[in-house]
Amino acid sequence: MLRRRRELSAGRGYEILDSYAGPKFDAADPRVMQATLAMYYLVADPDRSFLMINGGSEPSSAWSRHWTDAIRYNVGRPTGEATVF
Repeated sequence: MLRRRRELSAGRGYEILDSYAGPKFDAADPRVMQATLAMYYLVADPDRSFLMINGGSEPSSAWSRHWTDAIRYNVGRPTGEATVF
């Protein structure tokens, strides 16, 4: 879906990747936040993507429910597209 939307914008659009932990998980659980961040690194365009952890399901909750300190660590730019092993 992301690839198609990127094609439609001809590389000029920006995207916000949001997360939703679902009813069974606490979105502020560090494991959920780490999994969300890992997903972001796999599918994000480093020049056009932004991550909003738990934004759609809790748009007015405390900032602590939308932040993980792991975001501060720079993992570098991707070396290729994500693939399924």
